[in-house]
Amino acid sequence: MADIFDSAYVPDRAKRTDPLVTAELDLLQEEGDRYAERLAEVGAQVEHHVVAGADHGYDGTDDEKALQTYALIARHLREPVS
Repeated sequence: MADIFDSAYVPDRAKRTDPLVTAELDLLQEEGDRYAERLAEVGAQVEHHVVAGADHGYDGTDDEKALQTYALIARHLREPVS
């Protein structure tokens, strides 16, 4: 199933090394950590948060964690970009 999801999410195999979603228990969590590190290395404005105890898709099953995470994202979106 992973190949099907990967192909649907990012059809270009070369681009699959830059994952866009992570959570502490997510299979992509390590890749997400590396992605955030790479963004920081090139000077991108990045703040990386790991959602504790969460797995991929947690926002569809854990309303409380989802709302906390969405509130964090909203706060960051309201901040000016320097």
